[in-house]
Amino acid sequence: MAHKKHRSRRRAPPINAAREVMLLEAIEQDLAQQYQDAYDIEHSEETPNQTSEHYPPNSELKAEQYLDLFHDPYHRFMPHQHLMGHALINIHAESPTAQQFNPPVKNAYGVQYTQINNIRLFEYQGQPMALGDAEDGTPMIARRSIQMQLKENYPKSHAKKNEYDLLLFSPLHDHTGRKKYLGQHKTAPLLKTIVTKKEQLLETQLLGAPEKHKGGKVYVDSVSIQHREAHKRSRSQKKVMGKKSAQQIIYRFYQDYQSVLSPKMKNLMEYVIASGNNEWTHALGHRLCPLTRNPQQRNNLVAGPAWLNSKMNVTEKLIVHHAKHGQNKTTRLKCILDTLPGSDVIDKGFIKAKITRDKRKVTVRQNLEAWVDYPIYSHATDIPQAVLVSQALLEEHTPYCVAAIHLGKIRSYDDLPGVAESPDTSQIDEITKNLKGISL
Repeated sequence: MAHKKHRSRRRAPPINAAREVMLLEAIEQDLAQQYQDAYDIEHSEETPNQTSEHYPPNSELKAEQYLDLFHDPYHRFMPHQHLMGHALINIHAESPTAQQFNPPVKNAYGVQYTQINNIRLFEYQGQPMALGDAEDGTPMIARRSIQMQLKENYPKSHAKKNEYDLLLFSPLHDHTGRKKYLGQHKTAPLLKTIVTKKEQLLETQLLGAPEKHKGGKVYVDSVSIQHREAHKRSRSQKKVMGKKSAQQIIYRFYQDYQSVLSPKMKNLMEYVIASGNNEWTHALGHRLCPLTRNPQQRNNLVAGPAWLNSKMNVTEKLIVHHAKHGQNKTTRLKCILDTLPGSDVIDKGFIKAKITRDKRKVTVRQNLEAWVDYPIYSHATDIPQAVLVSQALLEEHTPYCVAAIHLGKIRSYDDLPGVAESPDTSQIDEITKNLKGISL
């Protein structure tokens, strides 16, 4: 009887454990070397007059890179408008001026970049804003701003420091001729002023609960960014936070403490809950964390409104661009988010990016306040303009326009031309009538 030949099966090499460990060790060594190089560059003993050999000549923002910054695949930002512009204001100068820089492409996806003339600077509820005119005479307004700082001859003790506000312009009126709403920027008080004896115990419990400070600081590198962009997250934010959604966490805080919340805070929480547009937000963005640090942790996640996460995306995408396309740049991110007492619900915080190249350091900062009446949402055009200006400061590009600015005295809508556009909250008000019936 003929014996049946058995075909031997080739075993796959055991790659799961060994190779993965080797890969991670190689990546960690590479990142450690990058960090050490960055540290050596920043703390080198060169005098300001010496020229470093580490750095190539100044690089311009390429057209394809600039156009890529307009993409908003998840519709996080306000839609593009037909005109945009900017003005970089040196806020502490004796005679403030407005610097403007030419983008590599003047018309991108139907948005025309325009020079802003006749700039009138004013302050509204503590926020810097400005009016201006486009080249074709269209009235423009800057309701959104980003703080920037430039240090020259860094890191020496005699480094020259310049403080700026980057004002981001869009048309003053919408297609119907109504002027844009200026928003409400004053933070709501947490607690009401008068409480009953029964409520005093709950108030004491709330005030005694500790606030959490989430986030930290990291070096941002292109290796980690590309790796995280190519791989799915091992655990969702919801699983990390005990299988609770951000909506549930915010509603639970409201449910527990609504009797002692101030009327303004109570209305804001009802508005946010009724909208349902809330999400878990990373303090240090997932793709911005080095591979040696796990971003999916409780101490890096807060529950908050989606618009605030989108606002943070402006700084996050800016530092991603510099990390990916920078030549011998050091990119660092710091973000601290404070929570409401005894909860994972965001209260306030800041996000700050630092980009260093040669002896120049540019810092970009956004302050974050979650509980304001009517916030001004970020526009998709904010990102390319912020990247354009931050790179211009870093590379010592000459602005194509430096104009004097005028100081305005605008205190309300009545001082602006056109008809005020108040936020339409009728649908939200209808929902909040039945808020007690919501079950989460």
